[in-house]
Amino acid sequence: MEGLVAVTAIAVVGATGYIGRSVCSTARDSGWSVVTCNRSGVVNAWPELSRGSIDAVVNCAGAGMNSQEKLSSVDLLDANLVVPLAAANLALRMGSRLVQIGTAAQQSERLIADSPYVRSKHLASGALRLIAEADGLGVYELKPHIVYGGVDSPGVVNAMVRSIVAGIPFPLRTPNVTRDFIHRDDVARAVVAAIEARAPAWASLEIGTGVGYKLSDVATMIGKLAGASEAWSLDPGPGRPWVEDLVADPRPAMTSLGFSAEIPLRQGLAGMVGDAAGEPIS
Repeated sequence: MEGLVAVTAIAVVGATGYIGRSVCSTARDSGWSVVTCNRSGVVNAWPELSRGSIDAVVNCAGAGMNSQEKLSSVDLLDANLVVPLAAANLALRMGSRLVQIGTAAQQSERLIADSPYVRSKHLASGALRLIAEADGLGVYELKPHIVYGGVDSPGVVNAMVRSIVAGIPFPLRTPNVTRDFIHRDDVARAVVAAIEARAPAWASLEIGTGVGYKLSDVATMIGKLAGASEAWSLDPGPGRPWVEDLVADPRPAMTSLGFSAEIPLRQGLAGMVGDAAGEPIS
């Protein structure tokens, strides 16, 4: 990995969101100034910035990752395609670079075909690559695997924690599907590493631990932390299209960014269970 780029200020789109808040906190801990740009209103709501005043634009905005959300295709395209394009335009005007949060589900052709959310993120990926290659914008697309951590998580892990801590076995339709789980604070560390790296015109990297866990194993781990006698039950309903295993190859991110995940799954889950139960879990 080559020398790091000097960074003093960044703009974060989706700064109030689940990943965005952690990115802002980690960036400030690095001593950087952070300009926040909320997703709503897009360009008209973003502050006026002079060229060269920021070193990178980070787009953490997105919608539809929560399978319980029922969004229209227009909502998905607005959040997952229009906003990234506006973020890229901001980066071009600022003469800076872009870090885009995608999803590792883009690794699956089946999920691109079956999931409107994944398809919209995949469309953004293609559009940003075109801008990078045509206009010379440096773009790092980071594709996290299943992100968890904190009681405000929108995904399946938080749903498991809430249910199991409440004494209700979590219903799993696909208990043997294996996924890679990465803490949101590790995702924020990957973003900071990407901002500091000397970005090529385009690079797309998985962000994960490289360790896979069955969904049932994660539920069982939560159950042990919560002291639950039964952590999960089999849901006999028709399964979602999330049927193939997806585990990160962490080597490209290590080579390009010097990044590797630091937070073990049990540690991250213990924090979530403790927050949900109202007492620390060791």
